Amino acid sequence: MRHIIELKDGWQFTNLDGQTSEVSIPHTWNAIDGQDGGDDYKRGTCTYTLALQKPAFDPDTQEVWIEFDGVNASAQVSLNGQDVCSHDGGYSTFRANLTGLLADENKLVVKADNSKNDRVYPQMADFTFYGGIYRMVRLLVVNKAHFALDYLGSSGIRVTATPEGAGAKVRVQSRVTAGDVVVTLIDRKGRVVGTGTGLDTTIEMARRPPRMRRRIPRHPHRLRTTSRPRLMPSKCCSSPVCPAQAALMPLTAWKTWDGMWSTTCLPNCLSRLST
Repeated sequence: MRHIIELKDGWQFTNLDGQTSEVSIPHTWNAIDGQDGGDDYKRGTCTYTLALQKPAFDPDTQEVWIEFDGVNASAQVSLNGQDVCSHDGGYSTFRANLTGLLADENKLVVKADNSKNDRVYPQMADFTFYGGIYRMVRLLVVNKAHFALDYLGSSGIRVTATPEGAGAKVRVQSRVTAGDVVVTLIDRKGRVVGTGTGLDTTIEMARRPPRMRRRIPRHPHRLRTTSRPRLMPSKCCSSPVCPAQAALMPLTAWKTWDGMWSTTCLPNCLSRLST
C-alpha cells in the first residue's frame, strides 16, 4: 500500500529581502501585494527550507518520492546539498525519487522563482503570477512495482472511452515500473462489466450502461475502472498476482452524451491512492 506524508508545516521561508520566517504550505509571498491589480507585486527567487526526517520504508521493496502539486513558476529542489530536480511550469504536478539521497536527518531546499523569463508560459495574463509553493507537498512511500510517478506528473494511467453502436469500447493505457496490469470495469451499481490485462488493453461493452441519455450533459453516468500492477511469476513469487506488490488504483470515466465521450483521470487524486 502507498503511504502518504504531507509536508505542510515547519517550512522556513526566506523572502527577496533576505528575511526568514516560518510558514505553512500552501504559501505565496504575493498574498497581499498581488491583489491590488497594480502589476507591481514582488517577483524573483525565494527559498523554502524544511528539516526532513527519513520516513520508515524497506529499501529492498519500496521507494520514497516527493510530490509537488504546484510551484510557481519555476522550481529547483535539492536534498542535503544535492540537486534533486528542476521544474518549469507553475500549474502542473512534478515528482522526484529521493530514495538514494535520504539520510536519517535531511535538509530539503526548494527555490521558487516567479520572475519574468522567456521559458515559462504564460508571461502575460489578466491575473497575478503568485510566487511560492502554493499547492501541497508530499512524500510518497511506494512499492518498487508501481504506476509510473515520473511520467509528466500524471497518474501513469490513461482512459479513453468511445461509443460504438449500442455498446462502447474503453481503452486503458498504463505505465508501470514492473510487471503487467489487471483492469476491471465497474458500473455505477458496483457490477463488473468488463476486464482486461496488459499495459494497453481495450474492454468492449456489448451494451452501454442502462438509461444512458443522449445530448443531456446534466445527466452524466459514471463508470469506474480499477487497475492494479501484476508481477509475472518469473519476476516475483509463484502466484500470478503477488500480494506484496500488487495494489489497486481506481479510475473514473464519465459519459456526458453531448455527442462525445469524455474521460477524467484526475491525476492528482489518483496518484495519492493505493499503488
